[in-house]
Amino acid sequence: MRASGKERHIVYLASWYPHEFNPVLGIFIRRHAYAAAQHNTITVLHAVSDHSMEPGTFRIQRKDEGRLHELILYYGRKNEPKTGMFAWIKHYLRLKKLYAMLVDKAISEYGKADAVHVHVVWPLGLIASTISKRLNVPLIVSEHWTGYYPQDGRYRGLIMKWLTRKTLASAKALLVLNKAQKSILELHGLKGFTAMVPNAVNHAIFRYTNAPRVEHRILVVAAFDDRQKNISGILEAFASFFKIQPNAALSIIGGGNDETLLKKRCRDLGLKEPTVTFEGLKDELQIATSMSQASILVLNSYFENQPVVILEALMCGLPVIAPDVGGISEIINSNNGIIFKVEQPNALLAALEEWQQNTSRFNPRLISEEAAKIYSFEAVAKNLDMVYNNVMP
Repeated sequence: MRASGKERHIVYLASWYPHEFNPVLGIFIRRHAYAAAQHNTITVLHAVSDHSMEPGTFRIQRKDEGRLHELILYYGRKNEPKTGMFAWIKHYLRLKKLYAMLVDKAISEYGKADAVHVHVVWPLGLIASTISKRLNVPLIVSEHWTGYYPQDGRYRGLIMKWLTRKTLASAKALLVLNKAQKSILELHGLKGFTAMVPNAVNHAIFRYTNAPRVEHRILVVAAFDDRQKNISGILEAFASFFKIQPNAALSIIGGGNDETLLKKRCRDLGLKEPTVTFEGLKDELQIATSMSQASILVLNSYFENQPVVILEALMCGLPVIAPDVGGISEIINSNNGIIFKVEQPNALLAALEEWQQNTSRFNPRLISEEAAKIYSFEAVAKNLDMVYNNVMP
């Protein structure tokens, strides 16, 4: 508990959050909530549309883990239109009503709220602002979205921009993940920056072990969304690297819409098992085990903010090869990995060759220790408490 001895109740409104239809959506928001719950009572509220349920019906899943409480509401949208202005307005007004109900339930079960903390402004920002005013408590905003970056480009439209500006104008604090995100928000004219609070990683799972690593094993952990993650580019670079280092192996963990495309690209490049293996989706423990056995993690995204997979790898003592996009250059240095320019031809292949020639420069134990100082639950909890103490003295 904090030095003041006061345990606060903070209500989280999460635009993204893990649920039964997508157990990894917004997992980083759950980790922030878990970190904050080291010293506070945190109640997370998240509403999910269920197209198998009739409109007007809902069900609530509740989970309690120490000071962290989760209320996940599933509401019916069977046979409802998903597009069009009228459908959007109807859906938004429904969300406003459902979150008001969830907030009342959270207060009745866990006590008076001391603040409302919304994660990702779109689409819940204005709803969170309205609730904070009704409860007469501060509004705190954390932004995680890559949509503000021009390479992504999803921050557009009068309604979205108006809602974002309106939300931030009423917030007592705006939390970002890194300097790059702060800069891109300011380019959009979005002010109110308060503090940088990085993503959090469970150090009890993602940690250094002295287990032997498989030499030349390259690991990829990513959603199969080639528009962003450019896994096909990893396959192409690996095919060339394999000619130089025939003992190399590539393990790919993940799943998604582009799985068929990526497997076809693999065949076209003449890459077969066990040289390249698609290992499917894995849970945190399984991913941590793979990271503890690999030699290097590779990321090849066109755009990112602060990829959690990089932080997880570093916590396991696994060095990282990653592109200089978003805030990645604020994480990776010569002691824990290699940065390359994604727009330069053969840059990833050159990074792989550099890694092969300099593997001894990476100290797994030191990489893990340095990462834990910044990204562990304990470290992130301290950062969050500094904000909460300032906003709620």
